[in-house]
Amino acid sequence: MPDAYFVPARRGAPGVQLGAVTAYILRRQRKDDLPLLAGLQVDFRKPAQRLGHPPARHRRARGVGHIELHDLGSTNGTYLDGVRVSRAVLRNGAVINVPAQVFAFTGGMLHYHAHQSGISIQLVNVYKTVKNANTGKPLNIVDGTSFQVEPNSFVVLVGGSGTGKSSLLTCITGTAPCTAGSVKFDGLDTRSNRNAFEAALGYVPQKDIMHDSLTVEQSLTYTAKLRIAHDATRAEIAAAVAHAIEAVDLQGREKTFISKLSGGQKQRVAIARALVLNPKILLCDEATSALDPQITKGILALLLKINKELGITIVVVTHQMEVVKEICNKVAFLKHGKMIATGKPEELFVAPNKDVQEFVGDSVEFLPKDGVNVRLFFNDETASDSAITHLAHELGINFGICQGKLENFRGTIMGSLVINVTEADRERVTAWLTDRGILWEVLENV
Repeated sequence: MPDAYFVPARRGAPGVQLGAVTAYILRRQRKDDLPLLAGLQVDFRKPAQRLGHPPARHRRARGVGHIELHDLGSTNGTYLDGVRVSRAVLRNGAVINVPAQVFAFTGGMLHYHAHQSGISIQLVNVYKTVKNANTGKPLNIVDGTSFQVEPNSFVVLVGGSGTGKSSLLTCITGTAPCTAGSVKFDGLDTRSNRNAFEAALGYVPQKDIMHDSLTVEQSLTYTAKLRIAHDATRAEIAAAVAHAIEAVDLQGREKTFISKLSGGQKQRVAIARALVLNPKILLCDEATSALDPQITKGILALLLKINKELGITIVVVTHQMEVVKEICNKVAFLKHGKMIATGKPEELFVAPNKDVQEFVGDSVEFLPKDGVNVRLFFNDETASDSAITHLAHELGINFGICQGKLENFRGTIMGSLVINVTEADRERVTAWLTDRGILWEVLENV
C-alpha cells in the first residue's frame, strides 16, 4: 500500500499563498489536519504522510515508502511527465501537472512551481488544412505558423478577412485542433493534454450568446455552474461570480437584465463569463469589432487592466489598428494563413514590410520620378528634435517632403517621413542621417 495519495483538490477550495518555488516535505500528521495546497490534497485513508510547508528549512522524511499519485476522477485530469494518469507511482525526478500548476517530485520532496504570471503559449509549425469547396483540393488556412506568446504578455493577431486569424485561435483553444504541428501551454502539448488546461483557458467569442431574460448575475452563475467543478459549493460559485463582475467593473449591475445593457456592457459580461474560472489565458476573437470608437477604448482599457492586475496572458484577434497601437506589446500579422511579421507594434508600424504596409494603408503610391526618395524613421527620442530643419541647415540643401506620419503607441511617439533629394545630395544626406542614428531607407520610384 502506498504511504499517501496526492489528488487534485476541488476548484475554489482554500489554499495557501506560495512563493515562486516552495518545497514541501512529507511528514507524519493527524488525519484531521488536511492541507489544501495549490490544488493538491493528501487523501488520508490510512495513517500516512502529509504535505507540510516549512518555507525556511527542509528535512528529509523518515520511514517513507513509495508514494503514489492517484486521480480521484477529476474533471481536468492529472498528468505525470506529460501523460495523463489515474494512478501511478512517483519516481524521483517526476513532473506532476495539475491544471495550470506544476510540481516536481525529487528526493522525497514535492516542489511546487507557482505561476507568478500567465501561462506561455508556443505554436510550433502549425497547419490547419481543410478541403477547398471550389477545387476539392486541400487548402491550408493556417500554413506552417510558429509563434511564441510569453507569460503575462498582451499579443494581437492581426490581418484582413480570411487571413486565418480566427482559425489559428481555434487551434489554440482546441475547439478545432491543428492538422499538423503542435500547440503548447507552458511547454505541454495540448493535443493529448487539452483537459490539463481547460480550467486555465478563457475564451471570448466574436459573437457571444447571452439570454436577454437573465440578469448579469444569473448569466454568470449559470456559466459558473456549467464550468466550475461539479462539487463546488454555492458560496464558491457566488464568490467566483462576484470576482468576475468586479474584474469587468460592472458592480451595481448584478440585477440588471441583459436586454437592458448597452453594447459595451454586454461585451463586459462576455469577458466576465470567461473570467469566472479565473483563467491564466484569455483569448478574444474580435472583441471590439461591433463597438463604436469610444466604447472600444473602454474595452481595450479593461483588457489591459485585466492583463496587468490579474496577470493573465491575453491574445486578441482583430483587424482594428487601434487595438494594436493602444494596448498590445507584441503583434503578429497574418496573410493567407502565414505569419508574415511579428514583433513590437511600434517597430512594425514605423518600418513595416510591404505586406504590412499594404494592410495598414501605409504604402507610398505616388512619389516623384526624379531624384531620390528617402524614408526616415523616428522614435520617441528623435520625433521632436527638428531633424529635418537641422538637415537642411547643416547641409545647405533644399528637398521636397512627400509624405509623413506620427503614431502614438501606448504613449510612445513613432513616425516616418519621406523626402525627395537630388542624386547629387544622396550620399551626403544618408551619411548625415546615419551619423545621427536616424533609420532610413531609399524607396524605389513607382
